[in-house]
Amino acid sequence: MKRFFVLLTLGLLIALWGCENVEYIEQSASKNDSSVDIYDQLQSEIPLPDTSGETLEYREFLIITDDSTAFYQDESTQGAVSTALEERNSFLRDTYGAMVKVVEKDFETIKRELAYAVESGTKYCDMISISAQDTVKLYDLGLLCDMNTLPNFSIENSYFKQDWATSLATNNSLYMLADPTAMVYDEAYVMFYNRNLVKEDIEALVMQGKWTWEEFDRISREAAKEVYSHSASDLNSDIFAFGAYELETVYPLAMWASCGNKLIDNTYKNPVGVGMEADAVKVIAEYLEDIYNVRGKYPLAKEDAATAFTEGRLAFFCHELNFLYGLRDGTALGDNYGFVPLPKYNAEQEKYHVSPSLNARVISVPKTVDSASEQEKAFISAVISATCAAGSSTMTDAYIKSRLSLYLNTNSETVMLKTICDSITFDFATVFGSGIEIIRTPTTKAIADYLDYGSKLSSSLRKGKQAFEKYCEEHFK
Repeated sequence: MKRFFVLLTLGLLIALWGCENVEYIEQSASKNDSSVDIYDQLQSEIPLPDTSGETLEYREFLIITDDSTAFYQDESTQGAVSTALEERNSFLRDTYGAMVKVVEKDFETIKRELAYAVESGTKYCDMISISAQDTVKLYDLGLLCDMNTLPNFSIENSYFKQDWATSLATNNSLYMLADPTAMVYDEAYVMFYNRNLVKEDIEALVMQGKWTWEEFDRISREAAKEVYSHSASDLNSDIFAFGAYELETVYPLAMWASCGNKLIDNTYKNPVGVGMEADAVKVIAEYLEDIYNVRGKYPLAKEDAATAFTEGRLAFFCHELNFLYGLRDGTALGDNYGFVPLPKYNAEQEKYHVSPSLNARVISVPKTVDSASEQEKAFISAVISATCAAGSSTMTDAYIKSRLSLYLNTNSETVMLKTICDSITFDFATVFGSGIEIIRTPTTKAIADYLDYGSKLSSSLRKGKQAFEKYCEEHFK
């Protein structure tokens, strides 16, 4: 009955929970209702084929990915997502004659096959969608095409999610595109909490825009006050304030990203380089350090931390959103756990910033497309544009709907999920640094090392900066 109530009252969410930076827009993934307007509108926005009165020619559009569920419906795909995928693929077929074919392969196979195709001058595929960190590796090997050189493609078009698209551009080049089409939401880092240990109404704080790191620290201390007051702790029995699955590097960087500050910013149509002054970095890092390095932090990670949380010994636990599905395993215990975005730097911060895992998928085009005919390039770029346009209009909505009856317990949790989806932000330094050490060293590694190991921030920021700037000058045109 509770699940039915969630579905029944979805349309009343904003009326019940109106708040700053939270909005739920009803869009259906089915052409039977409002999505008709979505596809009709796209006809006037996206690049359309010039058939010159001839019959539309059908041809395969091959996507190679490490997770096919974002592009092709199968028996394991949730109902609402499957419907959205079916409608999107039908739209591509009817508009361009694009018969979407999805092939799933592991990264090492993709890298090996693509390198051979580039060397031999043979076609590989039309589009690639793999994890961000693996896409960076393909880029660094020179195996990707600059999408900005393709006809019928411009990330300035309104149907691309602008902050996602431009955040990964490199001056005038674009080698990977972050888009809701790739379904990145499960990889978003969120803060889970134990309702038995956290008595505060955190969801209300989120919706009022008051969920900050200062509030997190205060609530953490209340939940684990015994640990804070003792000189020694028992890892097997004491209640700790917080922990993370990826404690040493990922969690500090997720904290940093939540503050909305980027060491490398404005990379679209601008030279790539460190944008923040060292003094500004120091102020934020020192603020986070006071919260991160406290007695109440659970010192273990991975399964040890996950077990401590599910056993009720952690008030807060940072992990990917897909951890929720294990918590909500159909038992009553799932009600003990809630989830919210990572806190803001302060209440004046305009919105929440949620960083995705580097396992989140992005879209790229193989280098082999460089040698394709202009007609072929026009087809590929137009279909990718239409894929993203249709996906951006429907996939977020379909994703949320697919989780309503299975994993969400209350109306406010639906708002939490929508807030998290809307708050995802891609960070250039984190994404490119995941595969290129020369970028990571003077940027995100400096932050993580400072918070986790107490490394000197100024020297860490300077380390490798000259080599980093030379690399950017040579590689990011």
